[in-house]
Amino acid sequence: MNIFYNVSAVSCTQLANGERILEINREVQEPFAPMVFPVTGGWANNSDDWKLFTLMNPTNDKPLLIKMKKGANILRMTNSSGIGINLDYLLPTSPDITPERLGAQTPK
Repeated sequence: MNIFYNVSAVSCTQLANGERILEINREVQEPFAPMVFPVTGGWANNSDDWKLFTLMNPTNDKPLLIKMKKGANILRMTNSSGIGINLDYLLPTSPDITPERLGAQTPK
């Protein structure tokens, strides 16, 4: 049985065009390969540069639906651009849920 999810990520980077190929259970997730992480303004050294974004389907500008099976799944991200990013976590959610950043704290 397959279930469809949206996938959001919390990341930070000062560099443009950080790309990752997303595979779930050894299948590249089309049509969104590679996924491009947005510039967030920094590396979160002295400020909260972490940003939550949802992977979008470039063909219709709606959140990308990712197919997963019931039970355990293997998610793999491969750096396809050679550009570094800080990735805190991936957040799969039901399409009827608006994702929120977990544990967000206001910088001091």
